[in-house]
Amino acid sequence: MVFLRLLFSFAIVILFIWFSAINFSPVNISLSPFPWKITIPVYLLVLICIFFGFFSGIILTILNKGLKKKK
Repeated sequence: MVFLRLLFSFAIVILFIWFSAINFSPVNISLSPFPWKITIPVYLLVLICIFFGFFSGIILTILNKGLKKKK
């Protein structure tokens, strides 16, 4: 089981590296009410969104389990 977990983790890391190498073109992000603009690579924007969604899902799951325990 540990071997399968390591193999799966290795495959995910290889996919992230491959995705990062292919999508290196810059993207301009305008923060609408503010006068700032950010230029970052596409892969960084996508990875930030994935990790934000992952961690917000973890937090919401923990909060949901806490609310169910109180009932």
